[in-house]
Amino acid sequence: MRHVLVLSLLAILLAACPTVPVEDVVVDLGVQRHSTELTELGLEAVEATPRWLRHDVGIALRLQEPERADELAVLILDAADPRYIDEIAFAIAHVSPEVIADPDFWPQLLSENAELIYARDPQLDFVELTEFGEAGVDDDFWTATTYTWEVDGTPVQETVDRDVYYWYVVHPRLEDEHPWYVDAWSPCASQTLQCAADPDTGDTWRHFLWEAAAEQCPQDGWCPVLQDFVANDRVTDDERVRLDIAWNGVAGGDARGAVREVVEWMFSASEEGQRWLVFGAQGERSIQPNRIYGLGRGNCGEWADMTTAALRTILMPGLNVKPTSWDHTWNSFWTGDRWAEMEPVNYCIDCTYHGSPATVGARGDTSMVVQTADYSEETFTMEVEVVDDEGEPVAGAAVRAFAPWVIDNQTYWDTAAELPTDADGIATFEVEVGHRYGVRVETPLGSWPEEDNTLDDVLQANIPADAVERVDVEMDWDLPPLLDADVEPAEGAATVAVTFGEQEGRALTSSQRFRHLYSTPLPASELELVLVDQAGYDAFKDGDDVTAVWAGDASDVTLDLPDGDWWYLVLFNRALSVAAVGELTLTAGEATLTERYQLLPGGYLVLVLDPQ
Repeated sequence: MRHVLVLSLLAILLAACPTVPVEDVVVDLGVQRHSTELTELGLEAVEATPRWLRHDVGIALRLQEPERADELAVLILDAADPRYIDEIAFAIAHVSPEVIADPDFWPQLLSENAELIYARDPQLDFVELTEFGEAGVDDDFWTATTYTWEVDGTPVQETVDRDVYYWYVVHPRLEDEHPWYVDAWSPCASQTLQCAADPDTGDTWRHFLWEAAAEQCPQDGWCPVLQDFVANDRVTDDERVRLDIAWNGVAGGDARGAVREVVEWMFSASEEGQRWLVFGAQGERSIQPNRIYGLGRGNCGEWADMTTAALRTILMPGLNVKPTSWDHTWNSFWTGDRWAEMEPVNYCIDCTYHGSPATVGARGDTSMVVQTADYSEETFTMEVEVVDDEGEPVAGAAVRAFAPWVIDNQTYWDTAAELPTDADGIATFEVEVGHRYGVRVETPLGSWPEEDNTLDDVLQANIPADAVERVDVEMDWDLPPLLDADVEPAEGAATVAVTFGEQEGRALTSSQRFRHLYSTPLPASELELVLVDQAGYDAFKDGDDVTAVWAGDASDVTLDLPDGDWWYLVLFNRALSVAAVGELTLTAGEATLTERYQLLPGGYLVLVLDPQ
């Protein structure tokens, strides 16, 4: 039986239409919704969301149980300030659905995350939140950050790309930690080292690192906070301190600006020489910034987590960076036109690293940012094409590339990159020359190679620079078949026109590293449209063969509609890992019904037609 989403009925019928083309035929139009469709609160929340995020928020709400979806919807609808809506909506759309569904997740954290971003804005001279459109008034609106840099001694202001702000400032997840409330001073008993607490006993890292650590500091502790280093009311006679610029573009010890002050904060000590953070991990190793602060120690991984959290707390774009085949991690901050390396544990700003054979950054949705070209002088392009056993491209497959790491004559394979396949079934990686590479592909229907925890050693170390090397992967299954519809046209008593607006896709791919789902924009996937009577509709829901009056691809079409019965126009998404989003309009005479849809894989929308 074909897997489809179970439906509950919410009929929305419009007023009777003028007759077309026969005078005594009237067509009522309506739509049926699924139980996994949006609740009333969800529908309201999507409409309140800026246009550029509506489909993503709609998909995210559909992936949650109704009760949790309503909790998320209320965050948007009851935002304390309309300016917070886009930041809240982005986090709802791009925090992994598995994380949001976890009982330890408190939805209010996403509202607090947005509020803290706006609370920092007036306290920082080097950055300003810049609004585009008016929240709560305009159909579309968003925020970005405008930074003051120093270029050759002259202050220069520049507004970053919208995506940089949302992914690397707003997102509440840094890499492998979950966005929880965390008590910095309580030992973490969890094997996952997530250290979840409730809002009464724990804190977010945005609040804790900015000011709360000092308020909660143990009696004999040393607890410096970021506001004492970068806030615009800081008083100091140190000529090196520049709080009016993000960075002066100079590397190392001559760096000035907010980025330099983050390093100073991490190296700060009390008058007695007591450090709050030292290098060297032992015993408990947390991945949560608050708990790392409480422990006061860590290796490069802990320092990297603290650095990215600190950068985002002061509204600087930051991310964790990791090379392949080298047990290390560091950070990058956005300079306006590039990512600059940063490693406070070595007092390093704008370092020069070599990340052989590949280098990746971490995004909060558990996807990877491939940065190999920023670190390696000679690279080539590896294209992994994934098809089913009928040669059909598989979109949204998780493709993970590996490179060997030899230690004591023993070969280990480390992640070089992970990306989803595009609409043509291709994942494209830029990797360094001179290394072997292996591949593993995972999909909801199976993996390649089939055996768990294995890969295929597909490329040898002789690919020249700038080459494009194709790796062909054929899965041993085929995609779900097209809807099996036996078409029996009937004479029309009326005509109904279906027109489609812009259609898009979202690859819903599960990260091989974290087993969490993330969403990537794709071109529209192929949808099917069938016109059936009640018996055909019942057969469709049961996964049986369908007899239809009309069947075809989802495109603009005018249909003859027989009279006498209710008819169902079914829009079906047969894709394996791609959600379909868009808008369609149904017209019968002067009556019009417009419906925005977000169809999860296997999902469908039913338009109801009733000739009277």
